[in-house]
Amino acid sequence: MKLGRLYYARGALDIVAVDVGQGAGTIMASGGQFALMDCGSGSSWPGAGSDTADQLLSMGCKELDYLVLSHYDYDHISGVAGLMDRLRVKALLAPDYWDDSNLRNWVMETAAEHGAAVEFVTAEETRALGNSVLTIYPPLGGDNDNDHGLSLLCSDGDFDLLITGDMDAKTEEKLISAYPLPDIEALIVGHHGSKYSTGEELLDAVKPELGVVSVGRNSYGHPSEEALRRLVRAGVTVYRTDKQGNIHIFVK
Repeated sequence: MKLGRLYYARGALDIVAVDVGQGAGTIMASGGQFALMDCGSGSSWPGAGSDTADQLLSMGCKELDYLVLSHYDYDHISGVAGLMDRLRVKALLAPDYWDDSNLRNWVMETAAEHGAAVEFVTAEETRALGNSVLTIYPPLGGDNDNDHGLSLLCSDGDFDLLITGDMDAKTEEKLISAYPLPDIEALIVGHHGSKYSTGEELLDAVKPELGVVSVGRNSYGHPSEEALRRLVRAGVTVYRTDKQGNIHIFVK
């Protein structure tokens, strides 16, 4: 079994980037509370949402406090129904923007069927997660659905994790201009390692120590050599779910 384990001695937070193929799903757990950023998988990945539900249950999750969706692309939302079939989701936070109304409507109908409260994020918001804090940033605008998504900062003491979804480098620049982001320890690499994301400006601004690429078999060339080179030049240690499987970061 492939497995990546990383340890930080700073707080009490567990993070898992779940191996869902060419998709995205990052679990954050602190003080008995659980949050998930995105819940999707590649189109050929069996049982969308099942791997993420299995991981949450193995961590002792009885209900998910927050499900945050960066945007409504299939590879970020395809597991929502499968997850909700197995775990109660208390709150769904999502952007009030979409290119594909069918996918957006499916998510909203699924949430309603499972009794999850829905909130559209239109301004910066914070949520307590046990001993940690989630800061959720609203859409910043751009050329497509990817650039109208939510981003998230998970903080515990001196440890910070940043997730930017699929936003491109131009929208990353808007993010670092609009909000006072700290130096971070971990970054979920943007858009599965696309050459158009995780730009030098973002890397210079937040100075991540490690980067996690959530990626599987794909025809897009992810992760791109350009993005990987930028990460290496910035001194970032790179981990990949297609190489190491689930990536665990333990902040103790």
